[in-house]
Amino acid sequence: MTDPAVKRRYVTVVILEFVVLAVGAVVLALTGLTEWTPVWVGFGVGIHFFPLASIFGEPTLTALGALLVAVATAGFVLGLSTSAAPSTVVGTGAGLSLLVFSVLALAGKRFVRNDAGRDHPVHPAVRG
Repeated sequence: MTDPAVKRRYVTVVILEFVVLAVGAVVLALTGLTEWTPVWVGFGVGIHFFPLASIFGEPTLTALGALLVAVATAGFVLGLSTSAAPSTVVGTGAGLSLLVFSVLALAGKRFVRNDAGRDHPVHPAVRG
């Protein structure tokens, strides 16, 4: 995020995501369909990982985005066809997906040598 162009693209994606999700949530509320808001938000959050994968050069974000879109779709389908609440399906599925990807990202940290020869974990964004 030290590169101004990367930061600008990131901010643009996040603002666009927020506006689209907020407008959708308001429309769902005005039409009395608030139970579908988690599906809408889960889908939008999943979609936003696709441009972020490109912005940050991190292909695993594409997989996370696809998984979150699939979770939102499952919440929609199960919400229509069963007595399961869409929020339960999307909340549980999205939470587990984000947890798994976070753990995998932490486990994938690379190490660099400092001047004293000791290994130190460094986040990819810090390596410069």
